[in-house]
Amino acid sequence: MMRRALLKTAFFLAVFFLTLMFLLPGSFLIDWLFPTKPGPTGHYCGDRLFPGVLVMGLCVAFADRFTSALFLACHLSERRWSVFDHGPRRRRG
Repeated sequence: MMRRALLKTAFFLAVFFLTLMFLLPGSFLIDWLFPTKPGPTGHYCGDRLFPGVLVMGLCVAFADRFTSALFLACHLSERRWSVFDHGPRRRRG
């Protein structure tokens, strides 16, 4: 039981750190695709919220898939884990 809890914690930490690693090139990609320019008042204008959220979601999903495949390939788990799972599966009766 303790081994599984430690593996789950390691899985979530690996996904978190991989997400941070993927966000750096993702932010450079957003800056390259959507450059900001100073407006007439000197403030930077530009709407990059949606592309930023999209890149963050893709980074989390890619880190989740990569870590899950790595844990499965190293035989650390018997099934694919995901950060998007919410608790044990329930059967509908």
